[in-house]
Amino acid sequence: LPPPVPEAAPGLQRAAQDVVWQARRLAGDAAAGARRVVGRGGGYDEYVRHRRQRAIEREAARAGVGAPLASRRRRRRPHRPLSIVGIGVVVAAVALVALLVFQVRSQPQPLPALGVGIPVPAPMAPTESGRAATFAAYRVPDDYRQLVSVTEPSWVAQAEQDARAANAALDERWRRWRAAVPLPPQPASRPLPEFDRLRPVPADTQRAIDLGLAALEEAEALDPVAADELAALGPVALATAAQRLAALRFERPADVATARRLHQFLHHATGCPDPEFVEGGATWREVARQNRNLGALWTWVVNEIAHTDRTWRVYRELRGR
Repeated sequence: LPPPVPEAAPGLQRAAQDVVWQARRLAGDAAAGARRVVGRGGGYDEYVRHRRQRAIEREAARAGVGAPLASRRRRRRPHRPLSIVGIGVVVAAVALVALLVFQVRSQPQPLPALGVGIPVPAPMAPTESGRAATFAAYRVPDDYRQLVSVTEPSWVAQAEQDARAANAALDERWRRWRAAVPLPPQPASRPLPEFDRLRPVPADTQRAIDLGLAALEEAEALDPVAADELAALGPVALATAAQRLAALRFERPADVATARRLHQFLHHATGCPDPEFVEGGATWREVARQNRNLGALWTWVVNEIAHTDRTWRVYRELRGR
C-alpha cells in the first residue's frame, strides 16, 4: 500500500482553503462572463435582433444619421475573443489551486521540540502486537532529553541478536541515569520529566489492576505472590502504581505507609535498586520530605524498562526475572 499522505499543518490548511475559495470565486466570475459574452453572439433571437438592427441602420443611412447608430451597434457587437480570455482564466485558476493543494499536502510536518514544560506526544504506536507505548505523552526538560525514551529503547531490538551486548547497553544507560538524576533524599533542583496518558487496556485487565493496587495499599506488608500476579498484568500495572505514588500529597502518616508499599511493589517487580525509599528521619514529615520525588522517578523508570509490552518482556528475560 502507498504510504499515507501526511496531514497539513493547521495554518497551511487555512491558507489552502482561502486560495481555493478565491480561485473558485474568480473562476465562477470568469465563467459567468464567458457565458454572457458567448451568449450575446449566438442563437435565433440574436439573429433576429441583428437583422432588425441592420434594417434600422439602412433606413438611418438613407436619412443621414447612420454614424451614431453604427457607433452604438459597434458597442453592442459581441467581442468573441473575450470568451477565450475567460476560459484561459478558468484553466489557470484550476491549475493554481491544484498546485497549491499538492504542495500543502506534501509539506513535511516538523516534530515537536523537546523543552521544559512542552508536551511531547508519543510517536504513533506500531501496529505489531506488544509495541504500543505505555505512555502517550511526555513533558521532557532539555537537561534530560537524552535520558528519556520516547520510542522503544535500542537495547530491545539488540537483545534479539546479542543478549550480552543488550545487557551491557542497559547497564550503561542506568549508569548515566544515576549520574544525572537527583535520587532521594536529594531534592530535585530542576523539573523532572512527566509521563501521562496511559495506554488503555481491556476493562477486565484494568479492573484487576485497580483491585490489586487497592489491596496492596491496604496491606500491612507486601505479599510477594500478589505482587507477582499484579506485575504479570503488564506495564500498565507498573505505570499505574508509579503514578499513584507520584500523586500522593504526603499530608499524613498513612500517605507515607502507602508510598512505602507502592515502592516495595515496584522494587520487587522490576528488581531495580534505584530509586530507594529513604527511611531516615525523626518524624513522618521528614520521611515524606525525603521521598517526595519518589513517584516521579519510578514513573521514569517504568517508561525506560516497560516502554512497551515487548520492552518489559525483554527486560525481564535479560535480568532473569
